[in-house]
Amino acid sequence: MKRRMNWCCRVLGYGVLVMASTACPGTLATEADCGRIFDRIVELELRELGFIDPVLQERKRSELRRSMASDLALCPGRRLAPGASVCVAEAPTAEDLTHRCFR
Repeated sequence: MKRRMNWCCRVLGYGVLVMASTACPGTLATEADCGRIFDRIVELELRELGFIDPVLQERKRSELRRSMASDLALCPGRRLAPGASVCVAEAPTAEDLTHRCFR
């Protein structure tokens, strides 16, 4: 399980870096936008890892948010491609979200 969580953290880190480096025309990401994207990635990752207990999910989300705070701070003010919010909401997996929504 620890190995899978390390993979989860790498995907989350990649997603945050992609969000922070997006240079497409569109709207500027707000702190709330970045939080929603992060929460969606965490939700999808935890679901894929089998975490179904809502209390445990919230605990993991809080831990990851704290550990990735410096990466998340890079996100606000970056450009979001048109339709990125819809793509994030509809992405079936975290990998799909990071590869499709921010390219």
